[in-house]
This record gives sequence, C-alpha cells and structure tokens, in this order.
Amino acid sequence: MKPILCLEQPGGSAGATLAELQYPAVSRSMALSQAELLGALPAVGLLVLVGEGKVADIASLAWRRAGLRSLVWTDDVGLAALLPLQPYLILVDGDQLGRITGRPATSAREAMVAATALIETGPLVAAVALEEGDLLLVSPVGAWRAVLPGAQPAAEPAPLTAERAGRLLAGLARGLLQELPPAEILRQSVAIAGGQEAQAVRVAAVR
Repeated sequence: MKPILCLEQPGGSAGATLAELQYPAVSRSMALSQAELLGALPAVGLLVLVGEGKVADIASLAWRRAGLRSLVWTDDVGLAALLPLQPYLILVDGDQLGRITGRPATSAREAMVAATALIETGPLVAAVALEEGDLLLVSPVGAWRAVLPGAQPAAEPAPLTAERAGRLLAGLARGLLQELPPAEILRQSVAIAGGQEAQAVRVAAVR
C-alpha cells in the first residue's frame, strides 16, 4: 500500500499520528517547493494538507499531475480558493462551516444541512468537528455522527487547532485507504484523535 503524504504547518500532527499507528506516511513541511512536491507525488496514495497558505495550489497540482485525492484543513482564505477545485474531503468546525455557507451550524442537524449544501458545489465529503470527541461526516450517500464516551458539550466550542485537525485527518486518511465503510472510517478517526479504542466510539446515522 502506498504511503500517505502529509504536508503540514508547524503544530500539525497527521504525520506523527500515522507514525504512532505504524502506518506508512511521509511527513513534509507545507513550504516544500513545486519540484519537491512533484518528485514526491508518484510514490504516495493520498494527500493530507494541514495549514494555511497555498493549499489550493498544492491540491490542484496533486490532482492534475497524479490524480491524488486531498484531505484538507485550512483557514477561510485557503478554503475559499480550494472549494472550486472540489477536493475530496475538507475538515471544518461548526463556526467555519457557518461562515463559508452562511448557514447556522451549531447543532448536528444544522451542521448536516449546511455541509450537505456545501458538498453540492465543493468537496465530495465534509467532516465537521462539533465538539472534542464529536465528529460529523457528510457525503452524497449519507451522514454519520461519531461520539466518544463521556464527551460533554462545551460552553463555547473550541476551534479546531492544527494538532487536533491533524489527528482527525490521519484517522480519516487511513480508513479511506483501507477502503472501510464511511461509518467505520468516522469511528476510527474519532477514536484515534481521542486516544481510545474504536469499539468504544458510538456511531449513528444523522437524518
């Protein structure tokens, strides 16, 4: 199986998380040159981008030159540039989802409606981090929510950080390359990010 290429800003954790899982991954800085990126693409099976800046350029080049799917967490500016390119998956929190869609996205139901509208014109899949240990996955074939045992709603949901986003994307990327069903990909991602066994994570369809 080809490794996952993780391009991250300082503080990103996707590459380190995959190394902990003993899953093949190549971890590089977001600042690598175009020549370095082109040299790395043929040897990898999936691209994870964690950071701000030129994510749209990198994702576009990876798709055009190597047909690589991208899983991305970035800021609003990067996301606005990225969405027309239709990346495979974006990871957002409820606040960012609300800003880019103009829809409320504080509850799981609201987030599902907003993410469904988003994937009609942008990414194929949207992952929405609602709270710590609470992740929603929305795709054209359905929506699922995974919750760690004991996860409690926060008074003010913390925004996603590069570290947390990296761990979630590492789990999503691993499950995708293993060709697991969407609900199981979601389960494993939340378990990996929370440092718990996958069997402990509750997953349910959202309608």
